[in-house]
Amino acid sequence: MALPLRQNVPGAWLAWPPGMPRLPHSGRGRHPKRDRTCPRARPEKDRPDHPRVRRRRRRHTRAVGAPREHARRGFDAGRIVLWGSSAGAHLSALLALKPGMSNIVGVIDWFGPADLLALGSQSDPHNEAAEDSCEARLLGARPAAVPEMARAASPINHVHGASPPFLIAHGTADRHVPFQQSADLAHALEKAGATVRFDSVEGADHMWANVADPEPLFRTALRFAAEVTGL
Repeated sequence: MALPLRQNVPGAWLAWPPGMPRLPHSGRGRHPKRDRTCPRARPEKDRPDHPRVRRRRRRHTRAVGAPREHARRGFDAGRIVLWGSSAGAHLSALLALKPGMSNIVGVIDWFGPADLLALGSQSDPHNEAAEDSCEARLLGARPAAVPEMARAASPINHVHGASPPFLIAHGTADRHVPFQQSADLAHALEKAGATVRFDSVEGADHMWANVADPEPLFRTALRFAAEVTGL
């Protein structure tokens, strides 16, 4: 993994010291796939139905199969665990819930958006998502204005009984992605008959701000990965 030269970067693994760099020492291979943040989005060319966005989705899907090219390094492409935080968790959940992804055996979802239509009202009960919100930038319009597109881009609407096991963790004081997003996704998975563990982290803000020691969260995630992969 290459670290960008600028300090303000997206992605918890680049900003959180107990994160991704520890994985090699745990005996797990990692295949990072970086996503682009929505503040740089161009409304028309970043809509989920735009050809450019479809191509990006295909690249993320291919990334799951890419470790096959590195089998000589000991990667097992048949037992993949997706691990993402915030926007990365949103992408991980969407990909894992896609039909035919049988090599994805687990998902670690840290405070990811799950229901774009509900994001605005859950953040502020008196207001829908603003025109400049992240979800509006992603969709090219407020979710309420493009409900079908918002539903298609929401993991909660793709849950099914054969969903891989999920470990979901979310801070109760998250000011960026409402805690209820993860609670609703966990409930939907449970209702569908999927295996899910939902950990609420009392008083934690986004990116585990206000958490004095995030090490237990990381250890829990590694234990989950070991359980679902059988390693």
